[in-house]
Amino acid sequence: MKKPIVLIGQSGSGKTTLGKTLAAALGSAFCDLDTQLVETSGKSIEELIANGGEPNFRNLETAQLESALLAGYEVISTGGGAVLAQKNRDLLRQDAYCIWLDCDVVELARRVEESYSRPLLEGQSLQESLMIQRKSRLKYYFLAADAIVDVTKIPVDELTPLVTEVAQTLDAKVDGQKRYTEKVELWPERGYSIHVGRGLLADFDSLAEPGASKLAVISQEEIDFSINTSVTTKRFEVDSGESAKSLTTVQNLCSAFSEWGLTRNDAIVAIGGGVITDLGGFTAASYHRGVPVYQVPTTLLAQIDAAIGGKCGVNLPQGKNLVGAYWQPDAVICDLATLDTLPAEEFRNGLGELVKYQFLLDTVKPLGVSFDDLGGEFSSLPLTEMIAACARIKAAVVSGDEREADLRAILNYGHTLGHALEAAQNYTVKHGSSVATGLIFAAELAFELGRISRERVNEHYKAVRRFGFETTISAELNLDEIVQLFSADKKALSGITFVLDGENGIESVVVEDEALLMKCLKKMVA
Repeated sequence: MKKPIVLIGQSGSGKTTLGKTLAAALGSAFCDLDTQLVETSGKSIEELIANGGEPNFRNLETAQLESALLAGYEVISTGGGAVLAQKNRDLLRQDAYCIWLDCDVVELARRVEESYSRPLLEGQSLQESLMIQRKSRLKYYFLAADAIVDVTKIPVDELTPLVTEVAQTLDAKVDGQKRYTEKVELWPERGYSIHVGRGLLADFDSLAEPGASKLAVISQEEIDFSINTSVTTKRFEVDSGESAKSLTTVQNLCSAFSEWGLTRNDAIVAIGGGVITDLGGFTAASYHRGVPVYQVPTTLLAQIDAAIGGKCGVNLPQGKNLVGAYWQPDAVICDLATLDTLPAEEFRNGLGELVKYQFLLDTVKPLGVSFDDLGGEFSSLPLTEMIAACARIKAAVVSGDEREADLRAILNYGHTLGHALEAAQNYTVKHGSSVATGLIFAAELAFELGRISRERVNEHYKAVRRFGFETTISAELNLDEIVQLFSADKKALSGITFVLDGENGIESVVVEDEALLMKCLKKMVA
């Protein structure tokens, strides 16, 4: 192996047990970081945390990881929280093959029930505590992992050959800097590239190839990212939050552009999350009747969805995104380094939107979409490849249906209930979380209509629960209001339109039986 193998994951995922058997199979040395910390300090992990606090413990953990990598250990197992430190993730990215042993929390709780010694959160069961821990750490496991192995149903003695094969596959890849380019093909000659990788902002000029003399950068004060470009730029900041998506903001930006002397031969760069990609696209479509725009999404949700496809808009007092346009970017640059500082909960919000993509694959396969070059099934892909896979699916759909005449509606899978949940709770809930719950409703509705099997429904439950999203809805919600919100959804074509799974894949289906909708909602009430 060119690099050591480092195993990450929650307590109970089998890191230490597998590490020992893996090292023995490879004839190499093994190091368990927690064991080394205990032996070096003469104190238990619990004592180290209690006496010095978690920040100090993480510093000790980093020093131990550096020492183990320098000592030449070829297999290393880490503590469950080792990935929380940015320095540790940087070390793993540079100097190791990092394999995440992913495991369902129900199975984790069963494995560690008798030996788990960490303090439980007040009032929580072991399983609930592990899920809370999992949700807070998902971002860091994804950012660290070069490969993911689901160990939920695999006996430990069967993992060694599997993980060895995964490590050998990583070792065979000579390109340590993983970068992918997906294409949106629009005619005539309006196609563009979506670039996915780490460190891309430094290569903005070579990736975006801006043919402008000026670039107006739209962003927000808290977004501390910039592009490396030889083109003259000026930064224009807007307020934070959804309220910034207004016609007033667009007017203010256009006035500022005009005062700066931005012409139709120049361009706009939008650096930020969904609010900024929407504002950047719509302002670009409006200023001088259209100037080029480059999307630089800095949230997971924007990288896999909002920045791709050219749909952009702003809000009115009467509702969200009621004024908008289709204005395709000249390039989309998804730099994973921008996710390092994204709050863990906001990262998980993006995972809620990401879940839908694994169910769209069968529908878009006829368009030539395949993940063969990315290394496997969607759910097992590491983060860079998973974002590229989402971009590939959306690019294929947008290429086939730019203005949502038919096929593009499948991208709204899970969104009908998702939007209703957001509206019913005055947008106090996260979009991704609502969409994930909406996928369960769509699956249950499709089952009741005889479109899919119970096994397929269970696949939806598994995918949604993997990221800790709710598969139920609150008993405090007014179900009659939810049904009415279905009818008000702006994506409805006629009647109450849902995007549902079926033998022909994901497609739009009009459902007129409100009693059936109520039955499915009641089934989900917790």
